[in-house]
Amino acid sequence: MQMILHYPERLRWHKPITSDILSSFGSNGKSKITSLLKKYPEYGISYSFAPLNEEFFDWFIPLYTHRIQNKATPKVHDVYTKTLVNPPHQFPYFSLTITENGTPIGGTIFSVREDRVSIAFRAFNPKWQHNTNRCSPALFGEYLIDQYTFDAGLTQLIHGSDTNVYGEHLDIGVAIFKLSVGCSAILPIEYVEATIDTTTITTNKLIFCTPEEGTTITKAMWFTTKEAATKYDQLSKYPDRISVDITFLD
Repeated sequence: MQMILHYPERLRWHKPITSDILSSFGSNGKSKITSLLKKYPEYGISYSFAPLNEEFFDWFIPLYTHRIQNKATPKVHDVYTKTLVNPPHQFPYFSLTITENGTPIGGTIFSVREDRVSIAFRAFNPKWQHNTNRCSPALFGEYLIDQYTFDAGLTQLIHGSDTNVYGEHLDIGVAIFKLSVGCSAILPIEYVEATIDTTTITTNKLIFCTPEEGTTITKAMWFTTKEAATKYDQLSKYPDRISVDITFLD
């Protein structure tokens, strides 16, 4: 059945921050984070927040570039120019660095606004090098940035801006991670609406639809093979944030 689907070309990810930081992560994520918080110094894991500086990019750019280039649709940004080199910034940039036995394992570049923290870039190794704790570096980093936001007296975290149509521009796993840590998709303040004839879709795509009213995106269309549906079945686990309609391609 032919259908013309309307969607914003870009979307933002928003998360409210409360005193109960762990509530955003669901029972599984909460269990993983709590386990690591009890023992991370024993594992040689440490972290630090600091104003963004040249030294941070010495390790971050190689890690960021490597992680992006391994994606199905790589798009490497000039993070150095977009953050540190282009003054003046109305709001300052800061960094989070996580290390394991003294080696950087991942980090986040973010700005602190009047009412929120806004993530600009992030890159993490998928696993720890020397321990098997179930809480990944990326999940630990997410908890730390949430706690930082709360400690700063702020109640909102903007988890970046993405190009819509996951599976084409970004991996579907990117959307799943942001949903899993408590984010909701919202319209940018200004956005361009696009359309697509769904009968032309032949490859796996996840499209966040333009809401009929308001700015919160509540519906997504997922065009998928049965194999990919098994791989990304976690998409259906966040009905309070997004309703996902599935169309099978095979």
